[in-house]
Amino acid sequence: DSAFKNNLREELNYQGITVKELASKTGIPYPTISCYLSSRQTMPPADIAVKISKALNVLPFELLIP
Repeated sequence: DSAFKNNLREELNYQGITVKELASKTGIPYPTISCYLSSRQTMPPADIAVKISKALNVLPFELLIP
């Protein structure tokens, strides 16, 4: 399992943010974020990871470390 996927899911749950809300905050399409949360794709490109971390107000490495 991907650390990014698990950390992102935990952070969304912790903050009470839905994937739809995250998509709206970041401008990243909902299906793209859903892919990062599924087993289809494990890791986003760096610029997308930074956008997601900024929207969640966490440091990028916090989403990447296992």
